[in-house]
Amino acid sequence: RDKLVTGVQTCALPIWEVKRFDVYVGATPSLHWQRVGTAGIVPNGRTSQGVAYDNVRDELTLYGGTAQTYIGDSWTLPLPDNSTWTQLQPGGPVPLRRIGHSMIFDPVAGSLMIFGGQYFAPLNDLWILARSPVAWWFPIEVPGVRPSPRVGHAAIYDPVRRRMLVIGGYDGALLNDVWEYSPMSNGTWHPLTPAGDPMPPRTNFSAVYDPVRD
Repeated sequence: RDKLVTGVQTCALPIWEVKRFDVYVGATPSLHWQRVGTAGIVPNGRTSQGVAYDNVRDELTLYGGTAQTYIGDSWTLPLPDNSTWTQLQPGGPVPLRRIGHSMIFDPVAGSLMIFGGQYFAPLNDLWILARSPVAWWFPIEVPGVRPSPRVGHAAIYDPVRRRMLVIGGYDGALLNDVWEYSPMSNGTWHPLTPAGDPMPPRTNFSAVYDPVRD
């Protein structure tokens, strides 16, 4: 405390800590859409394909979809400017062509994984698309219980627990269940029961992993 002296009287006054905040406002970044991957050979127009971001190679990978008929090709698009599409020619057994499947990237293994979708009827099979040393498909035979065959579900890769989560979709009825596949290369399926009120059942939606809030 300091004392304020006025004549013969003294008065004790409190001291408040004062902080100064400097605020700097910069120019707002310009946000706009820009087409990429338009040079060279490009995938034909399609819908209901699976796409995943490969953060190891900084590229998108696309698989499947439909354009009046089921498609079963694979494409990659590096994301730097002036990038072009490249069609992969994976070896190994080939998955059924499909629509409405989920696709994630496992950065630890450097491979992609697709689950389910539809080829005339809903599927619940699991496939890995390895990228090194060469592109190669591997079917994963999962023992025990598994999610019902479904289409239009969403899936994310959980990097903290290194697992895949599959959410909702359609198997003849709309779904809001959540399944975990772990470990990634030779794991098993486990149904999860999140606390709280579940989301309404749905299909043809998207889900992303939030690394800030896990």
